[in-house]
Amino acid sequence: MAMASETKKRPISTIVIVVAMQTEALPIVNQLQLKEDLNSAFPKGVPWVRYHGAYKDLDISIIWPGKDTVLGVDCIGTISASLVTYASIQALEPDLIINAGTAGGFKAKGATVGDIFLVSHVAFRDRRIPIPVFDLYGIGLRQAFSTPNLLRSLNLKVGKLSTSDSFEAQQVKASIIENDATLEDMEGAAVAYVADVLKVPAIFIKAVTNFVDRDKPLIVECRQNWEAVTAALGLAVAEVVDFINGKSGSVTTKKKSKGEVMDGSDIMELVGNDQVFSNFVDHKFQELDRDRDGTLSVKELQPAVADIGAALGLPSQGASPDSDHIYSEVLNEFTHGKQEKVTKTEFKEVLSDILIGMAAGLKRDPIVILRIDGEDLSEFISSPNFELEMVSKFEQIELPEGSGLKDYIVKGFEKLTVDLGMPPASDSWVKSNIIEPVLESDGGNDQQPISQEVFLKEFHKAAERVAQKLKEQPVIVAHTDNTFEGSGIKRLLSNKFELDKILETATKSIPKDRQGKMPKEYLRVALDVVAPSAGLPPFGAIEEMDRDIASVMKMLDADDGQLVKEEEFKKLLTEILGSLMLQLEGNPIAVSTNSVVHEPIASASSLLQPSSSS
Repeated sequence: MAMASETKKRPISTIVIVVAMQTEALPIVNQLQLKEDLNSAFPKGVPWVRYHGAYKDLDISIIWPGKDTVLGVDCIGTISASLVTYASIQALEPDLIINAGTAGGFKAKGATVGDIFLVSHVAFRDRRIPIPVFDLYGIGLRQAFSTPNLLRSLNLKVGKLSTSDSFEAQQVKASIIENDATLEDMEGAAVAYVADVLKVPAIFIKAVTNFVDRDKPLIVECRQNWEAVTAALGLAVAEVVDFINGKSGSVTTKKKSKGEVMDGSDIMELVGNDQVFSNFVDHKFQELDRDRDGTLSVKELQPAVADIGAALGLPSQGASPDSDHIYSEVLNEFTHGKQEKVTKTEFKEVLSDILIGMAAGLKRDPIVILRIDGEDLSEFISSPNFELEMVSKFEQIELPEGSGLKDYIVKGFEKLTVDLGMPPASDSWVKSNIIEPVLESDGGNDQQPISQEVFLKEFHKAAERVAQKLKEQPVIVAHTDNTFEGSGIKRLLSNKFELDKILETATKSIPKDRQGKMPKEYLRVALDVVAPSAGLPPFGAIEEMDRDIASVMKMLDADDGQLVKEEEFKKLLTEILGSLMLQLEGNPIAVSTNSVVHEPIASASSLLQPSSSS
């Protein structure tokens, strides 16, 4: 059952966040700077508490069921959750429900203490009705509102949630297995049921405080981790709200028209299924092993290396010394720098590592493949904004004195983006196959004075012909958009468990002297290891980011050549991340790239295509 399947997508302006406990609610209240509403819209006498306020462009309410009027404890469980969700929807008419809170995690399903999950499905654990169809009603399995762009942007984990009114270990283990759940809470499925009945989209954000599938007492582990995990939950919910606020329309956001998103999920699906990946490797290995000796020589590996290069977007071997170096490095990964043959096991291990690396890069920086066919450009040309937009662009054009009208028109096309339906005009292929033929067919006097009026008139005519040319000969463009504003670093620093784990990994390969000290010059190397978990690009990928990192390194004397103990090294690395986060929050770095793809996407690389052999 899909959540709010009949709900029409509309701009989100009002959000209700349902939270079971006050200690879960307060970190979110503080992050969003909300105040308790003393004039509640709820019935008189109920213990329910509303925190309310405007956050950026959104109206936010956090609803906590309050404390039991007799016993003075938080009103946890499905009954209170159902009541406050129903009352909130009736009184506040939200566009979106967020159920945020803590949960137990199933370690065998990949959960770790401190993880933040975006829930994919919810179900009741302890509503057992052994009657056909009623049994399904009792379980109440529902799919949460789908938010693929939110998931990709914030790099959250995904898992199924099981809900129960009981807090016990043994029954939890059995029932979680039945529901194929990764998480266990005490309110999610109840919130889902009410939201589904009233057709309001609902998403579920859960932070793991304890494991439910090991012998340590649940309550002891829960208390030990509570403060750190609820603080991380507060930050995560604030980031989700920030993401929603930054979008017009629904939480899922609209894809670029005629665009296919490449985010690495297909690659991870392949590598993550051991049986499927093993079959894939068997076919590829058989295809490459020409002499059928059960190993691959350097010569036999060359087609695989070429395919990996094509999948990475590199020019063919021999075209550039820089790309040839990468091809050489890929080959060395397989052969370990020797001219020896490679077994199937070695081939599988290296190919898996390379594919996972490619998938991680695509997840961090998804590529949208656009087919630009003149439709969007025609729409722009005929829109009321055309003249105003092109006047602005005309004023930005700087050309040497004596430049002709055609020079101005070319520059005008270079100012247009893919969002307006124009492939990158600076690309040599676009220039020679689209723009120049249009301008050559125009003829006319190129020596007239270039006034704003003349530019607008002639550019309009040229743009109409370019749109027609694109209709006859569409252009495929690989487009990426990324803004680094420090949120990934903030999320990592707020999660002590994850931070400690990644710092341990980053320092493991750093050389030490006899006293166990580490050279500070290796901080850049360690930062590159941390980068994927902090939402940062690798060093050398973005010049502006490299300048910011160099500035932070200089400020913290990270390049003074000194040796420091491991704990001091980790502390310095954390300080670098914190300083970089503040720098990016004040001055975000936006990066957009557009590359014309000269081959059909499907044939650019055969790396992930099924082998012809069976």
